Amino acid sequence: MRENRWKWIKSAVFDYEVDESLNCFCMISGKHHLVIVDEQLVSATNNQGQAVTNPGQYFKTVDQLFKYIEESLSRNPDKVTITYDNTYGYPTSVYFDFDEKIADEEMGFELSNFQKK
Repeated sequence: MRENRWKWIKSAVFDYEVDESLNCFCMISGKHHLVIVDEQLVSATNNQGQAVTNPGQYFKTVDQLFKYIEESLSRNPDKVTITYDNTYGYPTSVYFDFDEKIADEEMGFELSNFQKK
């Protein structure tokens, strides 16, 4: 993770658009288009182009994903799957199952269609 985090920091990308899919047992799921300016989430829209109210409650910027990964790893999850982009180092797929004996506490994020602005 550290190598990819460093790659992301060195890329100095603060403005970007990305599609983020949530894989969870939560109120919102599926793929959403995010716009990030100065590493702040400014908008999220669903596949029908509808804006998500309070998107920061659900979605994460790349920096927030790195923090989420670090915090989640410290919880000693039962299962972890993480992949990273080769060019910029950002996480492209993140999945945690914190306790295999408990249903619906798993959490996953997938990033696609990344566009640096």
